[in-house]
Amino acid sequence: MIQNKKTLYYVTLGCLVLSSLIIITAVQKNHQATLVRSTNKTHQKELTQVKKQSATIQNNQQDGLLKSSEAEAIGEAFFKDMFQQLHAHQSVDQSKYATHEVCEVANIMPVGNRSKTYPISLERQDIQYSTDLTGVSHGMGRIDYKDDGDERSYDVLLEIENGKITDLKLGHVTDTTGAKK
Repeated sequence: MIQNKKTLYYVTLGCLVLSSLIIITAVQKNHQATLVRSTNKTHQKELTQVKKQSATIQNNQQDGLLKSSEAEAIGEAFFKDMFQQLHAHQSVDQSKYATHEVCEVANIMPVGNRSKTYPISLERQDIQYSTDLTGVSHGMGRIDYKDDGDERSYDVLLEIENGKITDLKLGHVTDTTGAKK
């Protein structure tokens, strides 16, 4: 009987240990499931925020593209108007496409001997436009023109704000990298 009591004691003890392990495992699984649900909710909220931000950025980019095309139209019209005024041997005093300061910069551009009647004409505009998130557009590129039959060009950098060119830089860009062409 003592042998049976010892066996019964060990069997009972084993069952208790096994039951405890089963209960501990169940509690851990329940805790893990709660953590997973909580993490999934957090991830779902983050995903929703990312989707909203992505949609906002996409809308801003589409608006920027529309504004870039408007900026391109303003830039092209300004240079056509500028060269028409110069062709008529006038200075560029005013433009509905640019501020007075920009017109003054356009007058600084050397264009042959204006005391004689030499034709000047805009040959080509190769300017790329972009609009930043603040709504300011920037154009960068080159204009080619003929003055008294001589082909000339200028690199241009311009800024367009509220439908007018507010800043214009004219010059020549040189390669300072030392790379051979």
